[in-house]
Amino acid sequence: ALKAQLLRREALRLRSAISIQCLWRRYAAKRHLDELRVAFMEQRQLELAAASRMYAIIRHFGFRKAIKARISKSKERTRCAVAIQSWYRQVKKDIRRRIIAEEKELELKKQAASVIQSAARRRAAYLLLMAAKRARDEILALRDEKAHILCHFGRLCIAKNRMQHARREFEEEVKRVYLLSVWASTKISAAWRGKVGRDLAREARTIRAQRWKALFSEEDNMPFYYNLDTGETRWEKPQVLLELEPKPVCCNCFNYQAEMECRECEEFFCTNCFDIIHMGGRRRSHFYKTVY
Repeated sequence: ALKAQLLRREALRLRSAISIQCLWRRYAAKRHLDELRVAFMEQRQLELAAASRMYAIIRHFGFRKAIKARISKSKERTRCAVAIQSWYRQVKKDIRRRIIAEEKELELKKQAASVIQSAARRRAAYLLLMAAKRARDEILALRDEKAHILCHFGRLCIAKNRMQHARREFEEEVKRVYLLSVWASTKISAAWRGKVGRDLAREARTIRAQRWKALFSEEDNMPFYYNLDTGETRWEKPQVLLELEPKPVCCNCFNYQAEMECRECEEFFCTNCFDIIHMGGRRRSHFYKTVY
């Protein structure tokens, strides 16, 4: 038992030692890695600084070389431009002299052509004028002949139109007189028939009105009306008797036949005047009745 306990203790010490060694190796490796990283970064920065200086020196030498090449090219270009300008000015002077000579020659040609064209136009105009005069004389002669024919034909047409117009006017006058006579006879017949009808209607209303008798009721102390044919009695005056009486006129405008009677005003009004006068105020509550 003691031996087993010693073995277990020895095994535990061994494991602890192994764990401590692993931790120490890890720490040592990490520290060595940090030192290597720092050294690498420093080396990297030194390399970048050296590369920047070298690049700046190379750019400086390249810029100076490019400037020298540009200056030499500019000088060569200026020399060529001067030579080209000299040649161009000479060519331009030659061309200007040639153009002036051609313009003078062209001006002389134009003057000669103008003189020739003027003479040709005068000749052509004279020939055209003579031809136009001959054509005008022919056209005037033909126009006079046709005008004589047209005047004769126009006088015939005017006479024919006047004759037709006079005939139409005569026919319309005859037709108008006939229609006027027919209209007059129709109006006279209608007026006579209307008068006969109105007389017959007036006689019939008079006969019907005569069958109503006005009596007085002593009990009610008011008149009433009695029909001899039908035996009907009524307090209000019958329509046939009202039609025989003279029609009342509006008491306000005196122009229209009265249609409304106000009991309190004791006046007759047409419809428009009644609406205007009895629209508001105390008259709005007045009692009224229709006349017919």
